[in-house]
Amino acid sequence: ALTFVRFNQNQRVQWVMATMPGQDLASLEEDHFFGYPVDAGMGCFMDEAAARLFQQREQQLIDDWKAQGKEGYPNAYDDMIEPAMEETDDIDFLDFRPYPDQPHNVLFFTSGWGDGFYASYWGLDEDGNVAVLLTDFGILDEEEEEEA
Repeated sequence: ALTFVRFNQNQRVQWVMATMPGQDLASLEEDHFFGYPVDAGMGCFMDEAAARLFQQREQQLIDDWKAQGKEGYPNAYDDMIEPAMEETDDIDFLDFRPYPDQPHNVLFFTSGWGDGFYASYWGLDEDGNVAVLLTDFGILDEEEEEEA
């Protein structure tokens, strides 16, 4: 139904939709949201440093592929993520480090019903600091969410 990453143990007192630069919550029509698309039934959380390292690792995979004289292009999911999930024996979650000697990681997870478009929310503490980032996969209806 959801996935989250907790940044500290502070009590969350407010939810705010996560947005990208240039996205204005006031511009949304009723029942619309900002979110991210999911393909292959997997979503992920990462910061900018981890994103740069992941892209660098993906480029390295492409360069190695070409150096071996292989046709076409490798696929980051098939050639990096899925094998790492199989190593951990967990196909629902992966704490992936593009370079094991670096502290930056990407948290991959299955996405509820699979492919789609999902909203994320910052859980803020009483001082307005981020305590948690949560993605809602839209599985529960409003009545079920109120009970949870």
